[in-house]
Amino acid sequence: MDKPKSLLNDVSSFLLKRGEEFEWITMPGDPGDRIGLAYVQFDTSLPCSFMFTEVQKPLTLVLDVLFASRIAAQDYAEVGLLLQSLNADQPHGSFMLDMEAGYVYFRQTLVVEGLDLSGEQVANAVRNMEATGVDMANKYADIISREFSV
Repeated sequence: MDKPKSLLNDVSSFLLKRGEEFEWITMPGDPGDRIGLAYVQFDTSLPCSFMFTEVQKPLTLVLDVLFASRIAAQDYAEVGLLLQSLNADQPHGSFMLDMEAGYVYFRQTLVVEGLDLSGEQVANAVRNMEATGVDMANKYADIISREFSV
């Protein structure tokens, strides 16, 4: 039986070729189970970390752009309403609020189930997802940080 294709292996190969430093993220208690890879994106006005993960069913590549500033708990409702209105006009992803940690992040997904993508096609997808993530971080991370951060 063939092992399923790993999108994250293709993503890591692309990032290595580009000279990017990243870390594999693993589940607690199972150091062999790589669930994602994370790195700091330097093309943003405020520090943001990028994390790619892979969903198996359907096979999907996910990019989360985590904004560095934390939101005060008393602002969750207001920030939630703001993010909901931003998401209404968002064609390439959605903003989310982590209610436990207080961080805002922007998530994009690319469903590739049934497609046999080459390494170059994965690299193009990564570049496109990163470009959108950088754009969202540069447009919104500063505003959210100024208005709502702890």
